[in-house]
Amino acid sequence: MTEAYTGYDVSRRALDLAHAGVGVAAEILRVQNARYRAGAATVLELLDAQAQLVQAQADLVRRVTRSAWRAPRSR
Repeated sequence: MTEAYTGYDVSRRALDLAHAGVGVAAEILRVQNARYRAGAATVLELLDAQAQLVQAQADLVRRVTRSAWRAPRSR
């Protein structure tokens, strides 16, 4: 039972971190977009921020899918 709870707790924390990662990446994109519009950032920096957000979103989807797959099934 302890091993099952530990696995659940680790998965839940990883999911929380993935959610936070999406939030951070979205904020970075918002800032880079503002900098780009002000002429303080290059298009490459803006595209890099967009790519980071997409990567964070993909990581969140992977973790949600993995959590759902490992969840106990009721019969």
